[in-house]
Amino acid sequence: MVGITKEMIILLRKNRVVLSLALSLTACLTGTVPIQASNSPLTIRVDGEPISFVQQPFIEDGITLVPFRPLFEKMGWQVDWDPQMRKVTAAGDGLKIEMTPDINAAVVNGEDAALDKAPAIVDGTVFVPLRFVGEASGRKVSWIERLGIVSIGETKLYPIQQEEKNGLIDNHGHKTIDIPFFSVLPFSEGLAQVWSAAKDGNGGNGSGYIDVKGQLVIPCQYFETAPFSEGLAYVTVLISQDVKRHQYIDTTGKVVMEPDILFGSQFHEGLAAVAVATHDDRLYTYGYLNVKGEFTISPHFDFGYDFSEGLGRVKIDDKFGFIDISGTSVIAAKFDDALDFHSGLAPVKVGEKWGYINTSDGWAIPLQYDDAQPFSEGLAAVKMGSKWGFIDTKGKQVIKSSFEKTKPFTGGLAAVQIGDWEWGYINKRGEIKIKPTYYEASQFSAGIANVRVGWAGEGPDSGYIDVNGDYIWAPRQVDFK
Repeated sequence: MVGITKEMIILLRKNRVVLSLALSLTACLTGTVPIQASNSPLTIRVDGEPISFVQQPFIEDGITLVPFRPLFEKMGWQVDWDPQMRKVTAAGDGLKIEMTPDINAAVVNGEDAALDKAPAIVDGTVFVPLRFVGEASGRKVSWIERLGIVSIGETKLYPIQQEEKNGLIDNHGHKTIDIPFFSVLPFSEGLAQVWSAAKDGNGGNGSGYIDVKGQLVIPCQYFETAPFSEGLAYVTVLISQDVKRHQYIDTTGKVVMEPDILFGSQFHEGLAAVAVATHDDRLYTYGYLNVKGEFTISPHFDFGYDFSEGLGRVKIDDKFGFIDISGTSVIAAKFDDALDFHSGLAPVKVGEKWGYINTSDGWAIPLQYDDAQPFSEGLAAVKMGSKWGFIDTKGKQVIKSSFEKTKPFTGGLAAVQIGDWEWGYINKRGEIKIKPTYYEASQFSAGIANVRVGWAGEGPDSGYIDVNGDYIWAPRQVDFK
């Protein structure tokens, strides 16, 4: 469950939606391969804005493909096609990606990276996997099936507070809008949660949503709100001190469903994990709703988590396992702990040690770690003793265990803690790329990361940096995230 309450208790569950999609590059090329066109039109959004195409997107074997040039131009990247080398080069956000048709590998900033699907030439156009492009550029990839929308990244606006006023800056550090609300959270699917502390003409007393122009498009009338995911947001309305109404709304604020539940969560892969009251010692059980408000998986789990790569993590009698979208158990609940699947692998715990299983319930990497995290961009953080390092999908230690804490790789960089509080960033070779001088450091998204340098007044003194460690917004404001 995710929410903003009047007490400013913000609960965030962030899960990456991993999709097998694809994205194409348009150039003067030769050669064709057969493609099955999509039966319904698709909308492709980059950083919250739709792209216009002459050659329309389509789907082959569950992979969404779109023409390249409008895509990378919308991303703000430079693209070059070398007809002799048959190589596409795309550069932007401090990254350089090189791809070649019919080869299941790419090069990102000089380092090899595996592709789920080799680029292919179709009617003079090169197509590459969207999942790879999204992950390589540090952008979130999401699929709203019922609307036929694929989104890459989020709106490039970032919340700040300066002189006790909230506002938004763009990815160049230019302040674009003043926000007359007590708090504003990052954008999700073109809308950002805001919280109004009093009825002051700004839409009520509670939480609502603004658009990229700073306009309040959904009034501050909710006790709790969540970020939009797959076109819907979970919200609650306070009826009395102990009674809440649970709703899912669309981006216009229209109530799509009002289920009789105790707790809700965001939609992922067409399903939302929700809790309902029981009349036994458990008090509640978890099941899964579809976008029509129907229980496609009946409530009987001790806890249910978001779906990832077609599998949902569930807890039964203090053990963890995985189900498919029909609710069928595909990996029995036998683990002492588990995290979600990413790149076809999930970290699981048996006794005191962690390892990784594949989607067939086979051991991909044996139990040996004191802690472990999901894979991101081909690497996963693992803990040996008291220190963290990184392994690849084969279990090879590629970055030695020398860090106090780590965060996942995005855009080729990972935040790491060295010493008591010093956070910085490393590349995939384990080299320090941005010196550890921060009190806290977030993951990069589209080339921008939020960092804290200490505390000022009532909150952390924070700012935003680019991939070179240069400030686009100096740390002179308080960040309420």
